[in-house]
Amino acid sequence: MYALIEGPARGWTAVDVLAGIRNRRDRGGGVIGAEVRAGDTAMLPLRMFRSRSFSAALGAGLLANFGLSGLLFVLSLFFQESRGYSSINAGLVFLPLTLPTAINPILTGGWSAGSGRVARHHRGSS
Repeated sequence: MYALIEGPARGWTAVDVLAGIRNRRDRGGGVIGAEVRAGDTAMLPLRMFRSRSFSAALGAGLLANFGLSGLLFVLSLFFQESRGYSSINAGLVFLPLTLPTAINPILTGGWSAGSGRVARHHRGSS
């Protein structure tokens, strides 16, 4: 994050920015390498990405979470700067968002387990 935040201001060729980028690359590669070596005992078996539906669902979730994070950032600034809310009141406005965020994983996990799709992917068949 340091490299992404400071890169435009300090320059992408600054030593500390390049070190941050290299550090992230090396650590990310290490995690992927460990997952490949772990095979069937991996935390997230990479063979699951061969399933188009799994990859598409993961991509859709990534985009939705990316959008929600951006929305929370922009709306918190809007409530504080344009509407004059204190930071506490702006945070309280977002409280209703926590309910679906807390309840949806419970419901969808139960539905997925009930459909049998989770069990098939876990055993390794497509």
